[in-house]
Amino acid sequence: MKPFAWCAAVVVLACGIAKAEDREVPWDAQLAEFGYHILCTSSINLINGLQLTVDQATRLKALAADVEKVSLKAPPNTGTFNARWQPARETFRDLEEILIKGEEVPSEMEARLRSGRAAEAAVIKASLAHDPSKQGCAKCHADVSALKPGAQTLDGSEFNEKEKGAAHVTGPYGKSGIVKVFLVANEIEKILTPAQLSLLGDFTCCITPPKNLKDPARVGQAAVSENRLDLLRNIRKIPESTWPISRKVILKRTEDGLAAAHPGISESEKQADVEKAGKLLDKARSLSDVDFELQKEELAKDFSPRAAKAQAAAGSTVKPSQHAAWFLMLPGSTRVYDALLERLQRAPAVAAGQVNLKTIKGAENCQDGNCALKGAGNLKPAK
Repeated sequence: MKPFAWCAAVVVLACGIAKAEDREVPWDAQLAEFGYHILCTSSINLINGLQLTVDQATRLKALAADVEKVSLKAPPNTGTFNARWQPARETFRDLEEILIKGEEVPSEMEARLRSGRAAEAAVIKASLAHDPSKQGCAKCHADVSALKPGAQTLDGSEFNEKEKGAAHVTGPYGKSGIVKVFLVANEIEKILTPAQLSLLGDFTCCITPPKNLKDPARVGQAAVSENRLDLLRNIRKIPESTWPISRKVILKRTEDGLAAAHPGISESEKQADVEKAGKLLDKARSLSDVDFELQKEELAKDFSPRAAKAQAAAGSTVKPSQHAAWFLMLPGSTRVYDALLERLQRAPAVAAGQVNLKTIKGAENCQDGNCALKGAGNLKPAK
């Protein structure tokens, strides 16, 4: 073949590949990919937040590789999504790259995520439909572009809860993969420390890592985000004169957030949750400073009743090791462990230094040897 003809053939082939890659992804694959991204971001946040050692990360990576062999593949970054979903897809993939590197999530991206999640939720809500003849996601979600105008809109209450839960748990892994996940749960229990396992009981999906997730003692409390705590702190500063208007604005945003996070929620459930949130806001404002500090985290948890219900349901039937396995063994997670191991091995070793006892100083009320407690409560060394 002549050089020019060969080049022309390559160009034609490249164009053909480009057209294939630009083709819109089938509807059910789009839906499945979004489900994967929600779990993927949560998985990365957990892997990064558990304070794993090099040995733990290495062993978990080996288990994840075994799970990947029998699971569904992580969604490829090929083709395009429908116009309403494509920006959200790009945002999720950008976010995952930032999280894998262990970097901070910029506020601009959080704004993109909120917008993308709202668009995603609207499409999922419109897609809810029964079709027993279909398999996988298509059994409960119809292609919105194929729906007839005026088609009846369903909500999550019209689906079998157990079937729905099983489908969502199995979805990212496939049937063979989810079986393998629960089989390796016992191995994970041997790898993680009891303290790490105890933190996983109420861990739920969190797309962006809360600040407190970086504290290993708080990794299991991802539902208690700094944003929600900040909200509760700030509403206590709002003057009584403007509180009624501020309360309405906050509850409208709460309602929008529920619709985005839980597309299948019924109108009655949504309104009940909004009413509960309103009572919680009022309680947060009525507490004394001391009582608020003692109760703020429980209040923040209760502000998300959907998540609380999911945690209660999961906690009653699933062992912590199985819960951990579902988040830690996700197809594609070997790449996350690789990035974590690279950071861990690159980190300088910190030598344990001895404490110079001569430099220790007592508290202000104890520096002269007369401590706060009188008598035998604080004896001087001489005594």
